[in-house]
Amino acid sequence: MDLASNVKIVLNERFLFSISQEVDKKNLVEVALVEPSRHIGTRLVPCSKWATYWVGEDYNDDVIRFLDAHDVGDLLQMAREYVYLKEQEEHEAANV
Repeated sequence: MDLASNVKIVLNERFLFSISQEVDKKNLVEVALVEPSRHIGTRLVPCSKWATYWVGEDYNDDVIRFLDAHDVGDLLQMAREYVYLKEQEEHEAANV
């Protein structure tokens, strides 16, 4: 895929939300939830884990494609909710 642009939004110290625009589809973008790590390398979080409502449980890809600006806003909110819940799980596990 040839990218015209890519923006990464830092959600916390562990996750990034990536928005990429292809050269041949300038009015549409794709998004992914990225978990960079020095130990295991960059990992894309499966969309079925953080955007289940959008893609369903059987979706088998790490990116969601052909989105407009409204879709990106909705998916960014879903990614933020996923990250928040992960932080809460880690916090609770540390306090047990």
